Amino acid sequence: MAATQTLTLIVEDDPSTREFIVRALEKKGMGTAQATSAGEALVALQHEPLPSTIILDLMLPDANGVIILRRIRRDELPIRVAVVTGMTDPEGFFGAMKLTPDRIFKKPLRLSELISWLQEDA
Repeated sequence: MAATQTLTLIVEDDPSTREFIVRALEKKGMGTAQATSAGEALVALQHEPLPSTIILDLMLPDANGVIILRRIRRDELPIRVAVVTGMTDPEGFFGAMKLTPDRIFKKPLRLSELISWLQEDA
């Protein structure tokens, strides 16, 4: 039986940022999926294969990304979550912190740090 490739879901509404991350991860041989909104990400969490990791922007067009992190923690899904944000609003940022993301990256994102983190448990 072939090994299952891990899947990273990139939840980012900015097309250039999302594509930049996708290209970098795929160049390293990592499997990716994409969501441009909280709604799309929540739908992805209802289907197999579940991502092993989510790269999550907090400022999405339809909702704060915290709702995705809240769903993952509530349902005890085995998914690592890295929040990537340029958010300066303390209320939204601390809402994410209360849900204990596995890692927080501030924008502008340093891809080398993100890839290093992704490879820690690979």
